[in-house]
Amino acid sequence: MNHLRNFHCIVVGAGSSGSCLANLLSSSSSQLRVLLLEAGPKDSSIFTKLPVGYYNTQMNPHFDYCYNTEHVGGLQGRSLQYPRGRVLGGSSSVNGMLWVRGQSDDFDTWSHTLNDTTWSSSACLPRFQELEKILKVGPARCNMSSTDLGVRAFIDAARETGVGRHNHSHNNEGAYLGAEQSHLQNDVGMLPVTVGPNGLRTSASTAFLTKEVLARPNLTVVTNATVDRLLFDASQTQCIGVEYTVKGGAPGPVTAHTVGFDGGGGDVGEVGKVGGGEVVLASGAIGSPHLLLKSGIGDAATLQQQGISPVQHLPAVGQYLQDHCQIKAAFRTKVPTLNNRVNSTFGMFQMALEFASARQGPLTMSPTPVGAFAKVGTGGTGGTGGTGGTGGTGGTGGTGGQDADREAAPNVQVLYGPWTSRSRQTVGMLQLFRLLDPFSAAALTAIQLRPTSRGSVTLNLDGANNGVNINPNFISTAEDEQSVIDNVRFMCTLGHTEAMRPIIDTINPVNSEASSLSASLSSVASSSSSTTTTTTTTTTNGEAVDTFTSLLQAGPTVQDERLLKYASHNGTTVYHPVGEYHQWLVPYALC
Repeated sequence: MNHLRNFHCIVVGAGSSGSCLANLLSSSSSQLRVLLLEAGPKDSSIFTKLPVGYYNTQMNPHFDYCYNTEHVGGLQGRSLQYPRGRVLGGSSSVNGMLWVRGQSDDFDTWSHTLNDTTWSSSACLPRFQELEKILKVGPARCNMSSTDLGVRAFIDAARETGVGRHNHSHNNEGAYLGAEQSHLQNDVGMLPVTVGPNGLRTSASTAFLTKEVLARPNLTVVTNATVDRLLFDASQTQCIGVEYTVKGGAPGPVTAHTVGFDGGGGDVGEVGKVGGGEVVLASGAIGSPHLLLKSGIGDAATLQQQGISPVQHLPAVGQYLQDHCQIKAAFRTKVPTLNNRVNSTFGMFQMALEFASARQGPLTMSPTPVGAFAKVGTGGTGGTGGTGGTGGTGGTGGTGGQDADREAAPNVQVLYGPWTSRSRQTVGMLQLFRLLDPFSAAALTAIQLRPTSRGSVTLNLDGANNGVNINPNFISTAEDEQSVIDNVRFMCTLGHTEAMRPIIDTINPVNSEASSLSASLSSVASSSSSTTTTTTTTTTNGEAVDTFTSLLQAGPTVQDERLLKYASHNGTTVYHPVGEYHQWLVPYALC
């Protein structure tokens, strides 16, 4: 086994948290030696630079762990594709780039629960503003609110239902204002993105691991380095280092390393004797609990059954997984969409020219460039109500709150994407775009902001799925069932507005994208062809299932049972997994 020099601090994972932490730690003192370990490669690919590159990077094993979930009971037993970034910058290098601060009520709840004022909304707001400068957060650079008829109609439709009437611009200012007062997030418009003035993605690595930062003599960054386990002292009460393997380019060698802490001159042979350092797990909601479990930290009885010697009995590790469930609703349109441009040589040339000349246009687009936040269900803002925030750069909203602000706070986010697809296959210019449908179509997606369902991350003993089982356990509570019913009904309300009447083709249906985001299915609707005239599709077991078109045809009184069934067939992840804080994890902390 090869040995590296010792470090004072080891950060595991160079994603959204790890990149920032490595920067801050190495800048705090030139004497503090920091090691940053990333399982994936450097983010030097054009696909991690061009915003629309996410079509290529997600579920691509060169950039992504390519996880699949367990079969989710609330989603008709489907197994979902579950992308997580495996590259310098982590998921911030492959995500959809939308930026939403989250609601003030969540931060104030955490502040009250923890009795820590540093988590209050007033204390966090300056941090958001500082991050937004570093990440170059700004308005969408594809001004589709003035060029795409469907996007413009969606904005008008949301306002028709009572969303965002206080704001008459086409920018969704609620994405920012919700962090000041939750109810101010009620808004509609083009969403802010982490795309700089140069038209390129700003990820955590490009923001925090600049050339100047990487040149620091006290910071070492190792890519293609998979951490296999944490190392502990003889008493098994203190983590003193990590063991990891580095994989070179195929068929490059794999070498093993052990690194520990320097307590002031000791070499790596004294790793079990020296102290004064720390290991920071910044591997995300999947990677951090996975590493803890592999290293013997978790439920002791379960670990023993799996042949792992327990180090600490912490049964909460890997439990309380939360994620936002999104319900997809695709429909054919009477107007051109991005489908038409991507399937046209001239359209692709136009997009390339627009990017090359002005660094604008669809090549800088997030998957869903426009969104509305509203309050739906009892006491909703209009129709059945409205939407809420997605927790900063992709976190899940909390579950407590200040009653007055919570009553008015949005609880659903509805996004509009001017495209549809059956496949993750990429085509066209440098494989930048997915294989979009060859007909005019678009999609709504409703994101549940305050899920009560809780899932888990556990070990996969046969090594499949990168050694981890992921169960988001979507729609497993009565509260979540009612929430997705309200959310689908609100999408139908939007579809029935005067603004959307010239846009939506209510005769010819198309299935949602949910099937292409599923790894395996127990019951999924088959794809509709461009000539189909039926309003329902048929699953593999012969069961008739609604399309969004058939729900629209059913009218405003469509039964809750149909809406819930539709949600279970068309629900998927919106890629926002988080691990819930729990007192059992104290004094351990994960990033």
